[in-house]
Amino acid sequence: GAGAEREGLCKIKEEMALDNVLFIPAQAKEIIKEFWSVCDIAMISLKDTPTFSGVIPSKIFEAMGMGIPLLFIGPKGD
Repeated sequence: GAGAEREGLCKIKEEMALDNVLFIPAQAKEIIKEFWSVCDIAMISLKDTPTFSGVIPSKIFEAMGMGIPLLFIGPKGD
């Protein structure tokens, strides 16, 4: 996504010459299943802030719908 850390992560990727890390732009819902279909696991990480204690990212439901195991890192909450 276009999160707050993206620029810094792109810089680290470049500095470490990580060819196995991809940053792709947002994709249309109609084709996102193609991306999920090549995943072995989905990692969903959220900062430990009050904002994220009451929301569930839609990525979780997409991964579950594709039968992909989840690694969730986030605050206690819903």
